[in-house]
Amino acid sequence: MESNSLPLVRASSIIRRHRTSFHTLNGRLILEAPQDLVRDLVNLCDGTKRYEQIMEEIGVKWERESVERLVGSLFDQGVIVDARSLDRDIWKAVENPMRFPMAAPEEKISQLVREAKERHRSDDQYCVYESQESPLKRLLECRRSERNFSGESVDFQSLINMLWSAYGEFEGPDGVFRRTSPSAGALYPLMLHIALFKETGNLHPAVYKVCYDNHGRVGFKSLSEDIDRVARAYLNPGVLAEACGVIVVSGSFTFPGEKYGNRGLLYVPLEAGHVAQNILVSAVECGVATLELGGFADALLAEALELPKEYKPLTTIAFGREGGQVGKFDKNLQISWAVPMSGRYRPSFSIASAKVIEKRSWSNGRDSSPKLALIKAVAEAKEWAACGSIPDLVSAPYTRLESAVDPRSIIRFHPAQYRTKGFPFSPFDENAEYAWASGRDYETGEQVRILADHVYFP
Repeated sequence: MESNSLPLVRASSIIRRHRTSFHTLNGRLILEAPQDLVRDLVNLCDGTKRYEQIMEEIGVKWERESVERLVGSLFDQGVIVDARSLDRDIWKAVENPMRFPMAAPEEKISQLVREAKERHRSDDQYCVYESQESPLKRLLECRRSERNFSGESVDFQSLINMLWSAYGEFEGPDGVFRRTSPSAGALYPLMLHIALFKETGNLHPAVYKVCYDNHGRVGFKSLSEDIDRVARAYLNPGVLAEACGVIVVSGSFTFPGEKYGNRGLLYVPLEAGHVAQNILVSAVECGVATLELGGFADALLAEALELPKEYKPLTTIAFGREGGQVGKFDKNLQISWAVPMSGRYRPSFSIASAKVIEKRSWSNGRDSSPKLALIKAVAEAKEWAACGSIPDLVSAPYTRLESAVDPRSIIRFHPAQYRTKGFPFSPFDENAEYAWASGRDYETGEQVRILADHVYFP
């Protein structure tokens, strides 16, 4: 390690005499070393002392050269990290939500939500006071997360107003230029992008970087027309199917780190939260529905936005008009999505799965567009459900039904096929009894009978 690095033990440790077990993101490491030495290292390597200072202190008690080799080995294996680059190390632990299955069952999650509602309510022993009515209060009361979008676009001016509220720059009464969100040290380490799924004003569907000038104006730099690539970065891209677009707030820990050190790890997400809240409140004023989303694969989203290496996606806000697509689906419909990435593999498509009836297997849809993948999966699931829901049938020979459709006019096999060993069908017998379903001839409008085997399957 460099002499001015700031060693930090990132792994949890269990020390038992001369055997220590370190637990890292990559697995477990067993170290055979004196427990007093390991305890000294864990205590000294707290991210606040420089490497040279630690070596001087520990060298009083232990042989320095051996300790340097040990620290170097622990650094190579991820047990010790350089706190100067702590943002990169921490982000490895949180950047991929697919690594973290739900720790608690649904019942426990529901309990946590109920407890959260009660936690901030005043006890009887405290005095409570009414807040004053104001335009801002009414906006805050109307803010909510909308998961059903209509598929309609939002008007262009509303989009501009939302983006200006997020991070717009203006000149204050004192002549000082400021932005709409506070920033530690006025360093403004955030960057905004927007993926438009619908045409809005003179902007066609594409991925744009949002730009600002110091006169309160908002601009757009076109980056890519591959908007499906942005949608595929989400664990549940179905929520974006009928949205007008999604705003992505990204941040760099580099600039705040130069002034505040690792404290910047706190300041940057705080600033992203300020920006997101400004967008959500402005959207209410503009009559735009919004949904803040954090379930995305960071690497995929960063690549889709062509983010500089030091920037990380922090939060995203989907927006559009209220109502629509999800509500059109059967309330019993179950939907699932395949993992959008695996290691370095980046599939160029999404896979949606759906089923209506629990006993049925999943139906799958694959497409480069997550929206089309979902439509395919749902269509097949409904087809399976309909074909498996057999109504009352009429049982009779073909010759006794006046309006029966001859099944041989729909599906024909050569006589030689019936003689093939293992062929699953037998020749149609006009005098044998079959089950018939009701149908309609769309050319004549006539009610007809159709062989049930051509319509349903168990």
